[in-house]
Amino acid sequence: MRMTSYYDFIKPILFKMDAERAHELVRKVLKFNLNFMKFNSELLNIKIKELMLENPLALAAGFDKNAEIVTFLSSLGFGYITLGSVLLKPNKGNPRPRIVRYPKLKSMTNSMGLPSVGIEKFIENLKKQRKFSPISISIAGNTIEEIKELYLKASKYAEIIEINLSCPNTENGRLFQEIDNFDKLSREISEIKNRITFVKISPPANKKDIENHLELADLCIKRNIDGITAINTLQVKDENLATKQGGLSGKLIFNLMLNTVKILYKETRGKIIINACGGIFDWKDAVLAMMHGANTFQIYTALIYEGISINKSILKGINNFLMKNKFSNINEIVGYKVK
Repeated sequence: MRMTSYYDFIKPILFKMDAERAHELVRKVLKFNLNFMKFNSELLNIKIKELMLENPLALAAGFDKNAEIVTFLSSLGFGYITLGSVLLKPNKGNPRPRIVRYPKLKSMTNSMGLPSVGIEKFIENLKKQRKFSPISISIAGNTIEEIKELYLKASKYAEIIEINLSCPNTENGRLFQEIDNFDKLSREISEIKNRITFVKISPPANKKDIENHLELADLCIKRNIDGITAINTLQVKDENLATKQGGLSGKLIFNLMLNTVKILYKETRGKIIINACGGIFDWKDAVLAMMHGANTFQIYTALIYEGISINKSILKGINNFLMKNKFSNINEIVGYKVK
């Protein structure tokens, strides 16, 4: 049975279940190697700092918070996969229900609250897995010392570290996105930095937020922080969640992501890596994000709605686009539309 037809069969069953229980079931079942799902083309090779990626498609943080299905995920042809966010100590997260789907809008809201097994168990899980693509580990903490300790522990097992500055579902989720706090954090991280390092930011809600992002980008350049992942989920209200509010992801935040990427690229002009994250569902979305300045792009909600065949579909579509328009490699489209 083809994987696409399998997903067409199983998706309606999963979507009748509670969203989080369905995701837990998928994590338990999908632990095998699916290398046949890959799409390879030298046109898609892209280099970020010293790391050569087979392609710019990445998995966003949140799908595998505890490094339990790395073998499976890294066999799907991602350029890199982001695990976590992981915390220093175990955390149960927010009460359930904490995920609500909006199938017609290809979006969802979560109020997970950063559940985590903690860094020690996370590393134990990761050591048991095989990996076929580079690993990025997303870390989050309430203090600079926590983040530094996490960074040093996680960096032994990853090519990339992504510091989550912007979780909308926790009390201190945006503490380090405030410029004074990020100034202190980035200074401390720059002293211990031993891996490619990204920071993940929240969606801008107003002009002040945009100014904050531009200041943050300038500090990243100053402190040798390699890149920015734009954007995290958008804080919204939903009465179906136990917490009554959460972070919106999927198609509904695509335009917000695209505009944020464009603003950051205009400000930085290639001085930092930009990872587009938010509402990318097909190759056209991905090309648009890259043409507005993204070096790589991350997906999560699309994987939930479209299934694991989406990777091959996106990469094949980009490859065909490059050939049709006579681009010699994918680097040529980065920032193509930004004047």
